[in-house]
Amino acid sequence: MSYYGLYAQRFDTTGTPQWASDVIVSDRFEFSEHECDAFPFSPFPKNPVLVPAPDGGAFVAWQPDVVVRAQRITATGEAAWGSRGRTIGFPPQSRTWMNAVPDDSGGMIVVWSGYDSTFAQHIDADGTLLWGDSTSAVAIGPAMNELKQPTVAQDDSGGVIVAWTDHRNSFAFPGNIYAQRIDALGRVRWAAGGITVGASPQAWSYLNPVIVADGHGGAVIAWSDSRFSSRYRQYGSQVYGQRISRTGAALWAADGVVLSGAPDSVSDCAIGTDGRGGAILAWTRWVDDYAQQIWAQHIDSGGAPDWGESGRMVAGTAPMRRFPQVISDGQGGAIIAWQTSASIEAQHIGSTGEDLTEDSPGAVGSLVAMPNPTRDNTMLRLAILRSGHATVTIHDLVGRRVRALFEGDLEAGERWIVWDGRDDSGNRVRPGVYFARVMHPGTRAIGRIVLLP
Repeated sequence: MSYYGLYAQRFDTTGTPQWASDVIVSDRFEFSEHECDAFPFSPFPKNPVLVPAPDGGAFVAWQPDVVVRAQRITATGEAAWGSRGRTIGFPPQSRTWMNAVPDDSGGMIVVWSGYDSTFAQHIDADGTLLWGDSTSAVAIGPAMNELKQPTVAQDDSGGVIVAWTDHRNSFAFPGNIYAQRIDALGRVRWAAGGITVGASPQAWSYLNPVIVADGHGGAVIAWSDSRFSSRYRQYGSQVYGQRISRTGAALWAADGVVLSGAPDSVSDCAIGTDGRGGAILAWTRWVDDYAQQIWAQHIDSGGAPDWGESGRMVAGTAPMRRFPQVISDGQGGAIIAWQTSASIEAQHIGSTGEDLTEDSPGAVGSLVAMPNPTRDNTMLRLAILRSGHATVTIHDLVGRRVRALFEGDLEAGERWIVWDGRDDSGNRVRPGVYFARVMHPGTRAIGRIVLLP
């Protein structure tokens, strides 16, 4: 037999756990090998989403098997809705996309979709379902092919606006972006099937919509699409944005405003409010198949990009630098966080796009080694966003310095440095894993190098 469970923990600002033990959000699931193979459903918890509760606790929604469930965790670390939470709905298929937001009265609103339908449910602080029962959640749109990636934001009157991708017109393209508003009583307010947010007939793909409330009952929605490319996914793609009013009217240019400049290779859009009806966005820019950068843009309430035609680079090239998240700082700027192949990094951006972070991973960028792995020389590519004094060194796995490659002033731009696989004494180092490190005023950048025999 095998066991799976869903757990939670609360941390303070120093990263110290606040609960004596991890909270069991839902009892562990026990199943045999035979049960595990019973496609399409599996018993382990999937797609958990977490939203804050006003008492300092949180709500969790997830799909444990053939249902959608929710749990409330108190500030003291107790599961308030029983050992397995409350059943709030039934997923239309085994693969379910899920998202949630808090409401204005201490509960949360959950949306989920499968291959052919999207639903929403409102659950209050006591665990009571407010939009029908678990078998009659609100259907956001009619049944159709491939509804994906629902994203949700609060409106200004107790309801939500939901955006998603679907294939209602043709499987020739991976789908267009649509949106729907549901009021506080669970009533669909816009046209049946939702309004069109982005639907260029030339688009090869519309991917990963993200949404944030505009503070006036509407929302700003952004996504990546390849309307000027014949290649799939991020190749030749751009970031677009659209603002939708509370009545469902598009307030910016038809099919969206370009936020990332000329067609490039972008993905992983994230969005946060600027507090003035506009939004701050971040996305991944692909340098090649293995290395990426993080870029950002501010778009004002009228649909005008503020940080240049292409936005501004927040973090330079690094392996697997992806999946940014944007949190408003309450002053017109934002904190942007993202992951790399070895860490999580963050940057504080002001309202005019200036860097407000003292120890910024983006102030210099990061090292990328090519080729990597290598048996001989490797080139270290360093993206420098501002001039300053820098040192570049090579270290082994335990942190001991092996080689000093460079020390001096570097101008902003791109710089290449060669490491020949030797130490400070000129001896060939042993095969293994090494790290190249850049030290620069206000930042530290590290790149991993694998040296083969």
